[in-house]
Amino acid sequence: MSERKPNVFVVHDTQTMNTYPAKRFGRLVTCVDGHVDAQDYDVAAHEVRQALTQATSGDYLLPIGSPALIALAAAEMSRRVETMRILQWDRITRQYAVIEIGSQKGR
Repeated sequence: MSERKPNVFVVHDTQTMNTYPAKRFGRLVTCVDGHVDAQDYDVAAHEVRQALTQATSGDYLLPIGSPALIALAAAEMSRRVETMRILQWDRITRQYAVIEIGSQKGR
């Protein structure tokens, strides 16, 4: 039986960024897709939380889109995993770099 391919949680896909290079890290899972009106942020926040219920320590967070949704996703992810793995675009190498941030659980 093969290991589960990691998820790459795309926080807010507005279709303005090419997420294809992130596929090399795992299966892309979009938390929120498309434009979000100001009055719809409660719904979008629920979608982010719902998507991240399946997050495990082997998964990645791709922080694109709305800063508010990115902050929520990072907070949710840090509650679920001990070390959060974030993909950060490096414009010089033109690829994603993995940033690992340990949680402060128990401190």
